[in-house]
Amino acid sequence: MNRSLLKYLWFGLLCANLGFAPWLGGQWSGVGPAVGRSLAAVAGLAWLADRRRDLRFPRPAFWLWGFIAWSVVTVVGQTSLHASLLALSDLVSYAVLFVLAADASDDDLLRPLALCALFAGCAVAAGIGIAHSVDSGPGWREFGPFATPNLFASYLVTLLPVAFLMAVRSLRKDVSLPGDRRTPANVASVMLGIVAMAVGFTALLLTGSKGAVGALVAAVVVVFAIARPWRQLRGAMVGMAVLVLVFATGIGGRTLLGRVESAGTTEVHSTQFRVLTWKGAARMAAAHPLIGTGIGTFGAAFNRYAIAGWTQAAHNAYLQAAAETGVPGLVLFLVALCSAAAGLLTRARGGSLVAAGALAGLVAAALHNGVDYGWSLWGPSAAMWGLIGLGLGSTGALKSPRWLTAAIGIAMAATLVGGLLVANAAALSEAALDRTSNMTPIQRVVALRSARALDPLDGLLAREMGVALAQTGARQDALGALGEATRLSPFDAVAWRLYGEAQLGQPDEARKAFARGLAVSPHSLKILLDLASLEEQAGNHEAALNDYRTLVSVAEGPVGQYPATPELVDDEPLYAYAALATDADHHQDVATAQRYRRALIALADRYLSNREKYPMIWRATGKDDPRELAAVQSLRARAEAALVGAPSR
Repeated sequence: MNRSLLKYLWFGLLCANLGFAPWLGGQWSGVGPAVGRSLAAVAGLAWLADRRRDLRFPRPAFWLWGFIAWSVVTVVGQTSLHASLLALSDLVSYAVLFVLAADASDDDLLRPLALCALFAGCAVAAGIGIAHSVDSGPGWREFGPFATPNLFASYLVTLLPVAFLMAVRSLRKDVSLPGDRRTPANVASVMLGIVAMAVGFTALLLTGSKGAVGALVAAVVVVFAIARPWRQLRGAMVGMAVLVLVFATGIGGRTLLGRVESAGTTEVHSTQFRVLTWKGAARMAAAHPLIGTGIGTFGAAFNRYAIAGWTQAAHNAYLQAAAETGVPGLVLFLVALCSAAAGLLTRARGGSLVAAGALAGLVAAALHNGVDYGWSLWGPSAAMWGLIGLGLGSTGALKSPRWLTAAIGIAMAATLVGGLLVANAAALSEAALDRTSNMTPIQRVVALRSARALDPLDGLLAREMGVALAQTGARQDALGALGEATRLSPFDAVAWRLYGEAQLGQPDEARKAFARGLAVSPHSLKILLDLASLEEQAGNHEAALNDYRTLVSVAEGPVGQYPATPELVDDEPLYAYAALATDADHHQDVATAQRYRRALIALADRYLSNREKYPMIWRATGKDDPRELAAVQSLRARAEAALVGAPSR
């Protein structure tokens, strides 16, 4: 293929990744991230063919490749091979986007076009978020194409500084910066930067992320003190900042203000949850100091170390890196970030506008990821490494040895093949995994079987196939699929619970499965309730009561008091309260029975209130089951009737 065509190919794919990052990588799973990895891999392979033997990487790329190599080592101790392979594919795609963006940055035509892609993606995502928020109720926290508001905020704070600089630069014609030329591409990048700055900052306020706003302000202050383009533009910067604040706070200020005002009430939960999560992540890292639990496995392994409720990410990128890849992995990760920051600082002090903005974006993202988890998602990380590459260019580039080039080519090819397989599997299984879809159990089985043929290592597909097979009445097939799920994902407590429920006709086997589930998730309310019910059916009344007491203890402890999503309320403790109250009645312990029934009523009231107050969250998580609602109402009614009829003391 003609080298110029190869250049257009890899650059076009680079821009597609940068522009569509919010949609490709805004969710934890699905088609998007897999497509993003595949596009990055194709772009990388085209770049290798275009550059042939003239391969040079900026210095941070070597540290990033080193972190990837060490992450491969951590797969030896992995708790979920599928999760580890996906995480490795993500890292490879970040490195590819970084290297390609650095190469494009040295071209005065390609650099502004790549910035246009970044700004356009940011502006469209932010604009859609603003439009959606206008139609939402007061206090709504906007999350755009991302899974949560804080993830959206992590993406925005990375890009807003460079967009702000581009906008401010347009007001000062007397400041000369390297690379300034009045070309259509440069004009377009400035105009898109202005739009991205205005709507992006508004959307940031609508996310209600106090940590992101604080990180952005701190990053601007830090970089302003050390980077020349910021100091040159200080007069225009103040004026532009005032205009942006007036515009943005008029639309999005109410959300952030509401979060600040609630800092002493509901936000105490958020803060305490983070603190307890950090402590649990630190315990996890201390238990695996050398190679961690395996790259990408935090969500799979965390339950054993959790102090509060389960979460998929550590809310601290550095603790998560230590927990997943051990101390050596954390060191390599930090060195890669510091190397990138040092290179950007050198170019920023030399007058590079893009480098100064990229440095501020890196600092803002680094600060925000100290209290959140944007880097756990493909979208924010892809945008950040692409921006770093654009700001750094070929500064400090070193020639790649042949063995490294070969290894990188193999990694790109593997990422491409894996990405295509996962993307197709995700497309086939998307409707089948949606419990609200109208697919019949047989249709789900067919779709999941096809998806599993493409992605046989995904334990989730095996688990859901087991559920669908059970609904068709194929008990033995369901048992086989659920058993396969436990082998593929041995730390998946849900798989062990479902496997145990499928064997309730064999109490000993069911107990073993539940015990394995509790070993990897000691605070699972559902497994504890299943185990208690199993003991009751077997006539082991005291054993059942002990399980109920354990369940109540978990629900009333940090795990129950500080869940990751406080808007949702678990119903399992209600059954435990009811059983313990009945046992207290049997022993004529009126005070204990009343205490349990009052606790049941209070929890049921919170369940009913939150279900009505947060219908979107309950629907999105499948918690709006009418059968569950009827059961809760029945338990509450019986508890209230028993209290009314109880003798006074």
